[in-house]
Amino acid sequence: MVIGGVSDPNDFTVAFNSSNMSNARLDFTFPVMPELRMDMWEECEGRFVGADEDNPQTDAAPIRGSCIGDGSASYDLRTNDDGSLTYTLDSNFSRENWPLGEDVFADFTTSPVPTNEAPEWTLNAPANGSWLPVFEDGPNKLSTWEEIASWFDDESGVASLEISCTSGQSEVSPSIDGSLWINVDGITQVTCQASDSSGKTSGNRTWMIGVPVSISTTSLLLDEEHPLTITRSESWEPETTVRLALSQDGQSRQVIEYSGQSLGTHEVLMPSQGIVPGPVQVWIEVVVGDQSLERTFDLGIVKESEPPLLTLGMASFDGWMWKVEGQYSDPDGEEVTFTIEIADTVHQVEVMGNTWETEWVDLTPLASGGEYGQVIIDVEITGCDQSGKCTNIQTSIDTSMIEIPEVTDPSEGGSSETSLPASGIPSLLAAFSIAIFFRRRS
Repeated sequence: MVIGGVSDPNDFTVAFNSSNMSNARLDFTFPVMPELRMDMWEECEGRFVGADEDNPQTDAAPIRGSCIGDGSASYDLRTNDDGSLTYTLDSNFSRENWPLGEDVFADFTTSPVPTNEAPEWTLNAPANGSWLPVFEDGPNKLSTWEEIASWFDDESGVASLEISCTSGQSEVSPSIDGSLWINVDGITQVTCQASDSSGKTSGNRTWMIGVPVSISTTSLLLDEEHPLTITRSESWEPETTVRLALSQDGQSRQVIEYSGQSLGTHEVLMPSQGIVPGPVQVWIEVVVGDQSLERTFDLGIVKESEPPLLTLGMASFDGWMWKVEGQYSDPDGEEVTFTIEIADTVHQVEVMGNTWETEWVDLTPLASGGEYGQVIIDVEITGCDQSGKCTNIQTSIDTSMIEIPEVTDPSEGGSSETSLPASGIPSLLAAFSIAIFFRRRS
């Protein structure tokens, strides 16, 4: 197999995805090229290689020289009799890691071997004397390996450096994933440096780490303008900007910003428009100079649901058939379901937009004095939202409002139309004249 398309044979990279490849050996033989050598070889773990629809989109291209491999891949270089160079890659990646994969990069060049220089701090690293914020005392992740790798520059790659940090009398070392953890107690001083295999160092940088502010609330039930209390640490020196927002389902609402150096507590009122019933979190970002930190906290705040609002409209009679309609709204924008109960029997209610309407209800069985008995029938209409908050409307049907036609004996003559039963004559729409009582309940 011949691989083409190398635009610059003096500097090129062989990149290989070794995911799901076990007990494999690949030989890459390059044409004869004077001074060709391997400049750097890296085994990079953890890139997502599963189905596109499952991709969390958390992958970022690694900084050259920053990968820390698991040892499942190895390589060998040999110079052939004709002067060509063969690069052999052995891969034994475990399928148990799927859908996380592995990439192997081999950089080749004809450039001279660079002079061994001391590692250097980059502009991405916190400046010496910086104050770095955390949210709580105790163990804290000061930085991820990806962030640490951007702090230093060395011709052999950051992964070849030994990065050491001290805090007081204790040494702070990177964890197994390369991240840097520190135990914060008040204002904690940390000093870090990097050294290469020859013992050359980057020099020390010292930072102050602590908790600049804390937040709390005096109310666990969400208010229209919810109070949050910001408490500034007495031992924190630099000016700090705090940004706050109420958050729900990972979405932050309107951001309120507070800044200043004054000590003590300060109350801010957080707008709660757009929050639906349920738990509510608080998003906070702390900015100190060019350092920032953000997190979402659960202070136990809950938005309670408000019951729906129901109005009663017109009722219709068709003989002893009856139905009623009305309108509704829910303050929280939740769906509302309805029931109507007439003499202990539940009937169906249809919802269309912001209106509701009952089915036709036959009142004949409820008449106590026969088909045309005059009675008062109690009715209860209930609307409940998704949070279980309900509103009841209690009213009555006065059957005396049903128009009963005069029935004439056929022997007396007259129009035969007057002998039709009342149930076959539609009546006019009739409004309720009985008082309507509203009741809301949880």
